[in-house]
Amino acid sequence: MRTSILIASFLVAATMAFTASAQRKVYFIPKAGLNVTTITKTGGDWTTGTNFGLGIEWLINPKIGIETGIYYSGYGTKNIDIANLNEKQTIELDYIQVPIAAKYYLYKGFNIFAGPQITYIINESVKPVHTSLAYNKDLSVNGLIGAGYQFKFGLTFSAAYILGVTSIAQPIYAANENTYNRRNQAFQFNMGWRF
Repeated sequence: MRTSILIASFLVAATMAFTASAQRKVYFIPKAGLNVTTITKTGGDWTTGTNFGLGIEWLINPKIGIETGIYYSGYGTKNIDIANLNEKQTIELDYIQVPIAAKYYLYKGFNIFAGPQITYIINESVKPVHTSLAYNKDLSVNGLIGAGYQFKFGLTFSAAYILGVTSIAQPIYAANENTYNRRNQAFQFNMGWRF
């Protein structure tokens, strides 16, 4: 059911683009890049991951567009102190993500963008597993804001700040919501080619 919601979100956004393609510009943008991430309320350090996938940009007019896509993205954190233990915990989370961002071209290829991002977890690794939480909540939502530059010949660069709107953790036996209200936080840097 939750997988269906994620796929449906992407298909709806993609259909919007293709439906309008006869009258407006639609571009495909393969992308890859670097994530610098942590998880709020863990006390963990920032760590790095990768992201890659295919974006679809629908230009409503030369200044305004909508960009969606489907991406693999690696998140996590490290060096979390565990109470009463001389160990540090590392969390690694792999997601499929579908952003839906409004995009505005300020000057030539320079653009800003913002919107929600629906995420579906495909892998969770917590080491060591001394915790009352699981970071395997199937669906979560992030908000993203960023800026980029689109060259006329196709090359594109972007940087974004991403913060979770919903918690990514769920309790194994904890009952207090404040103990598991953990959210992804990331800086994302991408390079791609629009065609």
